Amino acid sequence: MNLVSNELLSGMVYASSPHKVWVDLRESLDKVNGSRILFLHRQIATLSQGISPVLVYFSKLKELWAEFDALILCPSCRCEESKRYAEYFGNHMLLQFLMVFNETYSQYNNQIMMMSPTPAINKAYSMIIA
Repeated sequence: MNLVSNELLSGMVYASSPHKVWVDLRESLDKVNGSRILFLHRQIATLSQGISPVLVYFSKLKELWAEFDALILCPSCRCEESKRYAEYFGNHMLLQFLMVFNETYSQYNNQIMMMSPTPAINKAYSMIIA
């Protein structure tokens, strides 16, 4: 309980069950903010490597993706549709990552995109920094 703010703690102490606490927290705090999602899309779309090292660019991009993933609920079942959904977003992230590099890395972009299957984002990153 020492990780919960005093303002939230008072409502939790007298809750009838832990489930009720989670439901109350979800209802009050788990709101998807459309303007924040739009902001994140803009940040991702306009982010470029520029003169930054690849590590700095990749770290910033992953930070934006992590926040976006926290706001958008993705299917979590093990069905085929869920796998295709995850694959689509993985490919989308790879394209976002590769499309904004400066000209120095264009040879890597072509090499990575010609691979079959296309590599995961972390693999592509390791190929570029190697």
